[in-house]
Amino acid sequence: MFSNSMYLLLVTVIILLFTLRCTCTTGTGLLSPKLGNGTMIVKCIEKERLALLKLKEELVDEHGRLSSWRADEQYKDCCLWYGIQCDNATGHVTVLDLHGSSGNNKSLSGKISPSLLELEDLEYLDLSFNDFSFKQVPEFIGSLSKLTHLNFASASFSGLISEAHLLNLSRLQVLNLSFNSNLTLDLGNDWIPPFQLDTIALARVKMGSPFPGWLQSQRNFSYIDMSYAGISDTIPIWFWDTSPRMEFLNLSYNHIYGVLPDLSSKFASHPRIDLSSNDLSGELPSFPRDVKFLDLSKNKFRGSIYSFCNNAGYIPYLDLSNNFLSGELANCLVDGIYGLFYFNLANNNFSGNISIACERNRMLQALHLRNNYFTGEIPTALINCQILKVIDLGGNKLSGKIPDWITGVSFPQLVVLSLRSNEFHGTLPSVLCSLTSIQILDLSLNNISGPIPKCLNNLTALTVEGSSNATIPIMYDGGPDITPGKGLILRDTQFSPASAFLIWKGLVSEYRNSLGLVKMIDLSSNYLDGEIPEQVTSLKGLIGLNLSSNNLVGSIPTNLYQLRLLNFLDLSHNHLSGSIPSTLSELSHLGVLNLSYNNLSGRIPSKGHSLTFDNSSYLGNSQLCGLPLTLLCPGDTNTSTGGDEDGMNDHEPLDELFNEGFYISMALGFMFGFWGLIGSLVLNNTFRHKFFKFISKFEDWLYVKLALGKARLHR
Repeated sequence: MFSNSMYLLLVTVIILLFTLRCTCTTGTGLLSPKLGNGTMIVKCIEKERLALLKLKEELVDEHGRLSSWRADEQYKDCCLWYGIQCDNATGHVTVLDLHGSSGNNKSLSGKISPSLLELEDLEYLDLSFNDFSFKQVPEFIGSLSKLTHLNFASASFSGLISEAHLLNLSRLQVLNLSFNSNLTLDLGNDWIPPFQLDTIALARVKMGSPFPGWLQSQRNFSYIDMSYAGISDTIPIWFWDTSPRMEFLNLSYNHIYGVLPDLSSKFASHPRIDLSSNDLSGELPSFPRDVKFLDLSKNKFRGSIYSFCNNAGYIPYLDLSNNFLSGELANCLVDGIYGLFYFNLANNNFSGNISIACERNRMLQALHLRNNYFTGEIPTALINCQILKVIDLGGNKLSGKIPDWITGVSFPQLVVLSLRSNEFHGTLPSVLCSLTSIQILDLSLNNISGPIPKCLNNLTALTVEGSSNATIPIMYDGGPDITPGKGLILRDTQFSPASAFLIWKGLVSEYRNSLGLVKMIDLSSNYLDGEIPEQVTSLKGLIGLNLSSNNLVGSIPTNLYQLRLLNFLDLSHNHLSGSIPSTLSELSHLGVLNLSYNNLSGRIPSKGHSLTFDNSSYLGNSQLCGLPLTLLCPGDTNTSTGGDEDGMNDHEPLDELFNEGFYISMALGFMFGFWGLIGSLVLNNTFRHKFFKFISKFEDWLYVKLALGKARLHR
């Protein structure tokens, strides 16, 4: 039961709520209260409102992001404008957040007006992800003495950031200048900044060769990114003892050399560490046992990882690829490292059997062990890592048969399976056809025999043209990150694009950001026999098919023309017979065709896209005839008459020694040879359709011009 006093208090509150009316705007969600007579209470300081309007005048806002910044009476309160926040007590503008977004084209441009200096209480300034056309960062920014947060990331600034820009920013905590092409931080090595930063984000900002000495004065930072900074030096010992709060460190893509000390106690909890693509050497040091992300790839580390594994613990993301590490894994993934989502030891000198405990690594999604010296069979324990998306064991000395437990039931999300260049033998198990998510199947350069399974049409992902995702995301346990407008945050989940190395048109290429668009089967350099199954023509999503260097017989399937996206087709070095289907000329996207060294016969198709390939596509087939080979087909006549019917002498003009087919083959062959080189990189459907439409028109034009020229020549 309420007492009388409590009842009266409740009634009073209700009356006050009905009396005090507020209006909301969509700009920042702030409330602007009205008096009882409807008059709006304006918090905005007039001087600051005029300064913001002046700032708008010098910015280019093609998409109307600043449409609420107006001089009209009803828009008088600038505290309600887009990107503006004011102090509730004083009305002064404290936040100016005009950040754009990565990937969209709604950026602001123009220049920054000195009127910004009128915002004397400004604490938060974010102009990231806009386009300032490589203008110099205004020096007057350094006069905004109350700034705590300065974010100019990806804003297309250039020139120098000198001590004068930062001299008066004594309250600054977040400095983010990342991703401004080839911008230079020109600070003296003995300079002592007036601030203590929490976030130091300087990725792709030029900093000079010496390791920046001014960092020695920074004692409180938790996030530091100086990747792609042009540093060519060792990491000073003092750096590791600078800040006990450090939980994110990225010094990748520099020229940092030397040996790392014991780092097990140099970070805060759950750090992310990226020291990849440098010249670091020596043995692997100890790191914190709870590191969430560790990338030491593309360095010169040597020796065993035995001690590293003994001192390691929960590491969701671990990349030690492209070093000189050696020895056996032993129990590294059984009793040592656990909690893996991403594991990469590729391009090292590891040997022995592969041992892994999926009970401790059930979230493993990417396993890269290619180009080492691993022996033995694929470990059966792998069957328990059932959310794997990438298995790359290529370039080792693994043996045995392809396991019949590699199925779609065991690995329903498997997208990439590469076992190339090993010593596997036996036949291809038909259960491989149950890998319904597979997009890249590379079993080349082994000792596999027997027929190609006829169930290929069950590879569902390969039967669908195109792909909705350019990348194949690998999820892993998160850590600190910086996002536009929010500064440093902690994520529970991070995503990184999966990668795979493929032999594409004779070149070894790494696919990462476009891996999701690549669909291919490579069974080359084995001992496969029998015919090419007709079911392969159901794989309409294929852009690459390599069955070369086997013992295949029979004819080329006439329905291959159904693989409309096919860009690379290699059936060379087999025992295929019969004629070349004329329908192959309908594969308008085909950039590379190799049918050489078979038993093919008859006339080479001489229309459409078939004219774009040179004789190397057909060599070693003694019964083939017609252009571009020199062997004439029955009924063909030599274009040289040797007569003088038209009053010409015995030596006809050079143009008459070649027919129109030669010119078409030469011109279009050159163009499509070039397309064959870049085709695997340009995977945009719209671009391809426009390109080949242009080529088709060019072909028609060339035929007409050659016919007219020949007619004039014979007059």
